Amino acid sequence: MNESQLTEVFGSADRFRTLRALFGEPGRGFGLRELAAQAGVDSSNVSRMLKRWVAAGLVTRRQTDGLPRYVASTDPSLRPLVQLMQQDSALVRTLREPLLALPGIKVAVVFGSVARGEAQAGSDVDVLVLPGHGDHLVVPGDGDLPLIDEILAETGLSGGDIDDLMWGCAQQRTEQDNNVARVIALLSELGENVPATTINRWCASSMQAVISASDARYSTGRTSPASSRSCA
Repeated sequence: MNESQLTEVFGSADRFRTLRALFGEPGRGFGLRELAAQAGVDSSNVSRMLKRWVAAGLVTRRQTDGLPRYVASTDPSLRPLVQLMQQDSALVRTLREPLLALPGIKVAVVFGSVARGEAQAGSDVDVLVLPGHGDHLVVPGDGDLPLIDEILAETGLSGGDIDDLMWGCAQQRTEQDNNVARVIALLSELGENVPATTINRWCASSMQAVISASDARYSTGRTSPASSRSCA
């Protein structure tokens, strides 16, 4: 959705821009004037909206160093609003312009603490960039993503049950020159908290991944499985 559409949904441009500033960075506390400047809205209008939103539970008012700070509510039912506003947040707009100028980029995704709304002042912005050719998105290990998800579904495990992903990949080329195991973990149900290692031993890559995973299990005494598969 673009800004014109969202403005219609939320009733006014001022309301939409102020909500976008708050819920686009849900972990950030804003002062009144800071929020007004970020949203590009008159501070008196922002003040009136904040009073209503605090009363309604949309926004939380906190005292920090004796000054009021306004933070988007952490109510789980408002998570879809966070996701909607992050599609056109200040961060996304800042990233979009330089990325659009680069050839060959099909998709760019923000993940990590920023995407979860848990970013602090010193947090990095994690961006996953995927290339494409024409209308086709080139995803390393594209055909292997369903395998990971199917294994999790059949075993009843979740990403939190997996200690490590060890992935055999011989003759890595172009997009596979990155850590393809890490990309597969990020794009599958494993998620960002599962570490991943790509192992290249040519035709023995998959076997080496199995051996390395087995050694790791017995050395640590853990029983969580690791996965392997060769790709070329």
